[in-house]
Amino acid sequence: MGAVYQAADARIPGKTWAVKEMSDAAITNPLDKQQAHAAFRQEALMLASLDHVNLPKVTDHFTEGSKQYLVMDFIEGETLASRLEREDGGPLPVNEVLDWAGQLCDVLEYLHSRHPPVVFRDLKPGNVMVTPNGLVKLIDFGIARIFKRGQAADTAYFGTAGYAPREQYGKGQTDARSDVYALGATLHHLLTGIDPTDHPFCFEDVRELNSQVPTHLVDAVMKALADGVSDRWQSVAEMRTALTEQVPGLEPVPASESRPKVSPPPRPAAVAAAGAPQPLSSASIGRGPASVASRLTLWRGAGLVLLGAVLQGGGAGLAADVLWDYVDFPLNLFGFVPALFGALFGPWVGGCVGALGMVIWCVLTEEFWPGWWGIAFGHFALGALPGLMVKDVRRWKVVLGAGIVASVTFALVVAVTVGVLEGWWDDFWYIAGQSLTTVLPLNVLVLPLLARWLAGLAYRRESGGGGHR
Repeated sequence: MGAVYQAADARIPGKTWAVKEMSDAAITNPLDKQQAHAAFRQEALMLASLDHVNLPKVTDHFTEGSKQYLVMDFIEGETLASRLEREDGGPLPVNEVLDWAGQLCDVLEYLHSRHPPVVFRDLKPGNVMVTPNGLVKLIDFGIARIFKRGQAADTAYFGTAGYAPREQYGKGQTDARSDVYALGATLHHLLTGIDPTDHPFCFEDVRELNSQVPTHLVDAVMKALADGVSDRWQSVAEMRTALTEQVPGLEPVPASESRPKVSPPPRPAAVAAAGAPQPLSSASIGRGPASVASRLTLWRGAGLVLLGAVLQGGGAGLAADVLWDYVDFPLNLFGFVPALFGALFGPWVGGCVGALGMVIWCVLTEEFWPGWWGIAFGHFALGALPGLMVKDVRRWKVVLGAGIVASVTFALVVAVTVGVLEGWWDDFWYIAGQSLTTVLPLNVLVLPLLARWLAGLAYRRESGGGGHR
């Protein structure tokens, strides 16, 4: 229903403007059409009254037929959404994010200090432009509103799922603290590369997703994302202070103790069914990436290893005793299992699944070749490498790449082991190729799809069916 054009000024040579157009041709409901027109006029009048370096300056607005136009400064650059896409989803450098955060705090403080305050209500990477010299511009005021004190709830619900707080879904009146939440969600996305639109209100601790982020910055972002309005920073000025320096009394603490209430991080169905997971020490099985399981107890981790090893070893035994009697293609039907468990539950779980699965296969086939330890190490790498490489199983390209790298590494380890023990170096590449064909096809075809499906299943379970729509 709208478009933005780059237009040349006919009177001023070399001057370029951005012309925003709104057409009501696709709107059939008279009430919706009236609301759209009112929103456009509101944006025109609001922007015309504002003057800030981080806002586009509006110079004119006019109507032609059923279309309305807004003329403003043309901004060269790209949105943060485009930057994330260009960087394969992120995360983006911490120093750059902090610079953008400071500028966003500047412009939000300016908006909130108007009389009456202006609440932006749709802060997200797609509405933040960055010019070539690093200047941030906040764009698209289509749903910004003037805060009317005393109004219990908003009459219309706008915003973008994932970045909008709960009160923006008609649960209460939006105010400056709603923009604080949206700023927190935006910074969380930039610092972790995790898109909140996939699973609204579910934010894992930033420190578990990106170890490069300073602790005080992590705490500032997570406090901004508190579900309760009173639990967040009460102003952008407070949040700015927390983003730039350690706030007295804001010590790093476990999320379960004194951190403001934030929707819990997603967990796999198998773990969630057994109860709330407990934090692990660095020596425990499990990890804290942006994958399905970020915390596992030792016993749950051991149970997952046993389950995966039985699948891996049983599949290898089936391929060796049954399938290979009928086909020449040495395919391991469950060769993707170590990589899958590694991507979902971490490198130690995936690695142990692969190694123990190899031992189970040796027991089932009663074939303990002298080099079994080398093959077991190859299977360990087959599961551990995806656990180290994958930070979010929803990124299928990353999972696919990890599966390929792990498969190639496995094949090379097997070939080296055979070469060392048997001296068959002349057949090195043949052995590597044969080993690769046992695991690569399913790690390419099945691993990314199954990992993404299991992650989505667990997230939907955790959010109770997907949350607000």
